[in-house]
Amino acid sequence: MKQTRAAKRIEARYIPDGAKEIKDSKSSAVVYVYQYDNKTYKPSCKFMVIGYSATRKNHEFHYYYTTEAERDNKIQSFFEVVRITEAEKDRRKQERKNTPDH
Repeated sequence: MKQTRAAKRIEARYIPDGAKEIKDSKSSAVVYVYQYDNKTYKPSCKFMVIGYSATRKNHEFHYYYTTEAERDNKIQSFFEVVRITEAEKDRRKQERKNTPDH
């Protein structure tokens, strides 16, 4: 079966080994969370997150946080921004549909 372009882009995403996928139920956003433990630097344990929206191959962000709470706040704000963006996109699309041709 032939893959679509969107499926190929999603397949090409960088996903670290052992990362946990978290999908937003109200948008196309998805994040991958994982922990990075490096004894050399302080703080040694970093809570990492990579965020993607729609079918993009390149990530929207790839950050680390010193606490899980900070990371969770970023994930929630990212999901909210993607929901707003997609709602606005749908609104503009409907507006164009309802406008008579010039």
